Order: sequence, then C-alpha cells, then structure tokens
Amino acid sequence: MSIFACRFPVLLPLLLGLSFSIISCQKPYVFPQEINRQLDIGMGYLVGEVNTTSAILQSRLTHGSTLTGIEGKTERLYGKLPGHQGVARFEISKQEDFDQSYFTDWLRADAENDFIVKVKVDNLEPNTSYYYRLVYGVNQSTTHQGSVGTFKTLADKESYNSRTIAIISCMNYDWFHNPQWRIYDPKAQHHLGYETFETLERIAPDYLIATGDNVYYDKMPSNIAKSRDELRTKYHEQFSQPRLVKFFSKVGSYWQKDDHDYRVNDSDPFGDYAPSHQLGVEMFREQLPVVAPEDKNAKTYRTYRLNKTIQIWLVEGRDYRSPNEMEDSPTKSIWGQQQKQWLKNSLLKSDATFKVLITPTPIIGPDSKGKGDNHANLKGFRHERDEFLDWLIENQLEQNFYIVTGDRHWRYHALDLATGIEEFSVGTVDASSTHSGNGKKPLPEDKIEHPYHQSKQTGGFLLLKTLPPQGNAGEALEYTFYHQNGKKVYQVIKTLEKSE
Repeated sequence: MSIFACRFPVLLPLLLGLSFSIISCQKPYVFPQEINRQLDIGMGYLVGEVNTTSAILQSRLTHGSTLTGIEGKTERLYGKLPGHQGVARFEISKQEDFDQSYFTDWLRADAENDFIVKVKVDNLEPNTSYYYRLVYGVNQSTTHQGSVGTFKTLADKESYNSRTIAIISCMNYDWFHNPQWRIYDPKAQHHLGYETFETLERIAPDYLIATGDNVYYDKMPSNIAKSRDELRTKYHEQFSQPRLVKFFSKVGSYWQKDDHDYRVNDSDPFGDYAPSHQLGVEMFREQLPVVAPEDKNAKTYRTYRLNKTIQIWLVEGRDYRSPNEMEDSPTKSIWGQQQKQWLKNSLLKSDATFKVLITPTPIIGPDSKGKGDNHANLKGFRHERDEFLDWLIENQLEQNFYIVTGDRHWRYHALDLATGIEEFSVGTVDASSTHSGNGKKPLPEDKIEHPYHQSKQTGGFLLLKTLPPQGNAGEALEYTFYHQNGKKVYQVIKTLEKSE
C-alpha cells in the first residue's frame, strides 16, 4: 500500500512513492527510581537495503537518549534504553532544506515490535542523494523533528560512477566496554563507541556492509542474553553509542548475521536451548533494516548491482545450514540447496565486471584446525566449498571474482593456489576482540598464500572502491585495509582481467 502526505501534491506522481508499514513492540522495562525522560530517538537512524529506486528507513522511539542503569550494576555496559509509545513518520526530500518534501503515512511505535518504526520507500531515482528526518510524538498533534540524515541510491548498471563500500565485522560491545577485556586508550573516548566509526565518518563511504556478529548474545557470563527482552537490549546498547548514531545517519547499509547475533558461538538451527533458532531469526529481521516489514517471506540472501563495475552477493549462513556436527559429505551444506542454486543462477546472469561474494564466514581461510563451522574448516563444509570453487572454474567465472568474509578476528588477504580465487577477511572493528591471527597463518599443506596477514592486535575495516576506466586503463576495484584510527595498512588494486 502507498499513502502520502505532501506539501506539494501536484508534484507527487512525478517525484516519489513511499510504501509503509506499522512497527511496534513489548512493554518497556520498569527501572528503579525512574527519572523523568523525554521522548527521543536515542538509537538514531538506520537506512538499509538501498537500491536504485528503494530503501528501508528505520528508527526507534525511546525514553531519552542515554542508557539507564540496572539496579546493582554501575558499568554503562549493563544499561537499557526503554522504548516510548507514540507515532512517527519520515519526511523525505532531494533538497537538504526540505523545500520539496514528502511524508510516509503515520506509523505507530508500541511494545509489540520494540517501538521501532520502519518503512520501505519506493520510486526513488538512481544515483541520487536523499535527505530524511523523523517527525515523531506521543500523538500526531504534538510532534518533534529529528535530525537530518542522508543516503545515496545505487547507480544504474550502465554507470561508471565511482562507489566506496566499507565492510566491517564483529562488534563485541561487552569486551569493548568492560575494563577486564578492553584495550584502553585514554584518547579513544570509549564512552562514544568504537573509534572505527569516527574514522568511517571522516572517510564517508557511500555504503556500509556489516558481515555479522553485529551484537554478541553470548559473551560475558554475567551478561548473556537468552530471552526476547535480553536480545533486544543488546541492540539498544550497541546502537545507542554516539559514534554509531552519528555515522549511520549518513550512509546506506546492508546487514548479515552470523553466530553470535543469531544464537551462540558456532551455532546452527538445531538444539533445544535459548535463544531458539526462530527467535534468533526474528530478532535479526526486527532490529535491522534487512527486509520490508510487510514482507514476512522475504529472503535474507540477496544481490545488488552497485554500478557497471561491481555486483555484490550477500549470502545467509545460518538459517539453512546442516548440523555442524554432521559428517562432511556432498549433502552437507551451509547455504541450502535453494540458496545455492540462486547464487549460481544469479552469478551466471551477471555481466558486472567484478563479482564480489560477501559471506559471514570464510571459504578460503585458513581457519582453526579444530573448528567445524565454516567452508574453510577441515572438519566443516569442505565438500560444498570445493564443489562451488570447481563450479566457478567450470563456468569461467573465477576471473574478476572475489570473496570478502567476516567472522575471523584478524584481517588477511588470501590466495587459493589451486583455483587462483582470492579472499579478504575484514577483521574486527575494535582491538579489544581481535588478535594477530599468527597461529592461523597458512601451512604448506593448506595450498594458500597470504599476501597480507595482520600482525598486530588492532581493529579496523576493509574499504572497496570502484575505479572507472581512465585512458588505456580499464575498470578496477581497490581493496584497502584500514586501522581503526584511519591509517592505511594494506592496499591492492585489481584491474579487469579478460579471458583468453
């Protein structure tokens, strides 16, 4: 359904269409000695699944903008950000001063879906910057205007417009804020959140991809999350950090989940323990702008063409997998048959110069010898990995095909010597939950080389940049690893390779 409120109704059919849905949630936690806290949007904005003509806008109505303490706990780590009942709608414009703007219909924020307001907007224009803000209140007659956010739609498939994509993984809030675990730097201002996001704001990428472990349900024995309320609290803590609030208001984002923001470490859909498979799936779809709220059957694996140069594939690594403990065989799968067939079909159809598979877990590695959770593990899903890599070669897709992975807590650039296929591991956003990975360097029997392998305990991210043809030089894709403070630590540029 498409409903609008507009300052310029005559121009509406020519400019913008918005589809909407109602989002709401559970009764908020009652805090001891509750202080007077005003209606706010303490978790800021998230804009997800940006396409050439659509995007998903999200915010959450809250009591204030800072966490309230839980009785008996003094660390910021143990706070909550209670939701606030009310109404809201997004105002959208192509002008920063909102000279010509349009509104979604009013959305209700209540307890059923955690006081989140979320809406998919359609009929946008390709390669266009949009500005938006939330109009919200306890009712429609008493409202406030939120701060202004912005995002850019994707270019069409024939455009060489350069694009930058930041890719992150593993935001371990508990380790970052807990004095027992964090690597303390008085200049880092921990209370603002991860330094990586201050760096990202300076670099100003067009888009951000989070490859999973966006929160950790199962870290810190005193703060493990199992119930719906506890899982939601993990998101409230994470996304109320000021650096995240500021950065995510200015970028389109794409989200994947892995094990820690699904159930527990190395989890699969099986096993009778909390959080359940179903609850883990529900929380991912509720708390992040991954699927349109009215589309209950939407898949969380998808592909996006960013411009003529690059197409990305975002795969789902938890929902369809076989039991991890199952003996490896041709039928053991992380992706499931339907997703795997979709992946192959869409790769064959693509005429993008560079094809980049974004996966929450590694395919090349190597990884820990004793693990059995991913395609790189010897005790994991090697049949599926080998079959897929062989299929790429059989269909002459290995050239200009690259893999980017999250999950591993160190950054590397890997080259599989048997196939020539390369993989980039983005590492963690913060040094507190990373390590050098020195014990995971390739051995001769792995038949893998690492042109780059992180040697120090630092956080950071990977930045992809598409480069248009210049003179006699063809299209190129630039991969740059950044330290959390903004220092470039490794860069490689991949130019167009043509088949014989």
